[in-house]
Amino acid sequence: MILIAVTGCGLTQVKGPDDRSPPNVRPACTTSDAPLKIDAAVGATGVFLVLFGAALYKAEPSNTEVLDVMIIGGAVTAVAMLASSGIGYSRVKRCRRAVDAYDRQFGVPPPPQATTPAPF
Repeated sequence: MILIAVTGCGLTQVKGPDDRSPPNVRPACTTSDAPLKIDAAVGATGVFLVLFGAALYKAEPSNTEVLDVMIIGGAVTAVAMLASSGIGYSRVKRCRRAVDAYDRQFGVPPPPQATTPAPF
């Protein structure tokens, strides 16, 4: 259940650049592809389940109920998570291009200032 809650980041948590935003506003979108690696890893696990289930099916065709679930579940997981990862990577790539274009045109913004807490 937790695995399902942390997957699908490419569709639910990754934001591409807004084409309607003014050109003088820095794009507010996702530039990190770290969450998408979770989607890709879960998708790869689905591919592994399909291949492993198919190999077991060939070696031991008597237990088809479990193997059918393994193969079908792995296929659905692989397709969904790899599609989510691919869409997310596309959004991140578009965002990085938009941010780079903005930075070239308007300059890179200064890093945020670190604040020190006031002494008591």
